Amino acid sequence: MQVYEMLIDQAIHTKRGPSDFRENVGDHLEKIYNEAKESGDKYKSRAAAEVMKSALSKAQGLDQDGGMLVNRIAQESKEDINKIRSTPDLEKALESAETAWSEYRTVRHDVIRTANDIGAGDPMHPLATNEFSKEIKRVQVIDNEIKILEPDNPHVTGTYVKAMGD
Repeated sequence: MQVYEMLIDQAIHTKRGPSDFRENVGDHLEKIYNEAKESGDKYKSRAAAEVMKSALSKAQGLDQDGGMLVNRIAQESKEDINKIRSTPDLEKALESAETAWSEYRTVRHDVIRTANDIGAGDPMHPLATNEFSKEIKRVQVIDNEIKILEPDNPHVTGTYVKAMGD
């Protein structure tokens, strides 16, 4: 990754004179990026993509064509990063997680609706202590992770035991 950062910085910040026949900055960056992508090395491709996505912020003062090319490369690299990061196993895991989350929301909604339908009151009320509210409170989402608490947990029962002398 550091190699690509160095190559990009060098391409962007190298002064060019009127008799300089080297390729312009945008073409040079595109060449660097394409070489990394075509290498077949996924680590090299990802490193180049990660660095290229931030190349636009470094490429101040380029001519209009160079700026547009750098912008296109930055956008392309963002798309490539998403492709590199996405694997069939990851897609399957994300799909499973979304299915589980959807099922959780459906069951939660059904418990709330059932409690209201039979007149047990709103299980979402903070002071509710019926069996429906306990079931709702047993399943907690903490730091984007679903936790199932024990039925006698104070968060479920609403009863906190205070030790003597406290």
